[in-house]
Amino acid sequence: MNPSNSKLCWRCHLSTNADWSHIFYDCTNIKPYWNEINKFLQAIYTDIFVLTKSLILLNVVNSNNMKKDDLYLLWTMLAIARKCITRRWNSNVAPTMLEFLSSLKKCILMEKRTKELRTFPKPLVNSPWRKVLNLIDTLQMEPNSS
Repeated sequence: MNPSNSKLCWRCHLSTNADWSHIFYDCTNIKPYWNEINKFLQAIYTDIFVLTKSLILLNVVNSNNMKKDDLYLLWTMLAIARKCITRRWNSNVAPTMLEFLSSLKKCILMEKRTKELRTFPKPLVNSPWRKVLNLIDTLQMEPNSS
């Protein structure tokens, strides 16, 4: 943030200390977005974990029992969720779950193409991304998913 700019949050217009942490996590207008992301992640992982500020902002996982593939998946999805926020920079509107799912599908397609180009022996169907794709398909079949 530019120090010469106002410290008032452009999203909620309430916080007078709108720093990086506020814009990405603490803002009252962004909290519902993270709640939706949390529901999505909880539907994927069987191990319950808490979506903390340190996990969202810094990828700090409080559990040592997550598999490497699951960690990669989690960190990638959190990076996509944060990217959706940056796409709405200086906007008072928070990203939507639909935007997140759209970006996630694009990322999965890139992963699939990368595996095809590298000719990995395991197809994407058997990868950790399979459970994410299954959940996206389920959500898109439900009416009023946003």
